[in-house]
Amino acid sequence: MRAKFESRKASVVALNVADLVDLMIEHALFEEEQNQIPKARQIYETLINEVAPGHLKSLNALVAFEKRMGSHERVKTLYQKYFQMALNK
Repeated sequence: MRAKFESRKASVVALNVADLVDLMIEHALFEEEQNQIPKARQIYETLINEVAPGHLKSLNALVAFEKRMGSHERVKTLYQKYFQMALNK
């Protein structure tokens, strides 16, 4: 399954960011279901920091992930960070 995600990511890169965001969120959810929490977090972080910075769907997916993990301080920090980013725009 992981190989399929990597293969699909390579083909989607040429298309558009929205499709890549959806694919990476799907991959992160798969890793979460497999109890590969560090891998899922790494996918979300890559999505936020490299693939689609400021993309709302990406930001919401990361926040939802951190909520599911019970990382309440991290959720609070993320909301503050993204709210500040929005104000600066």
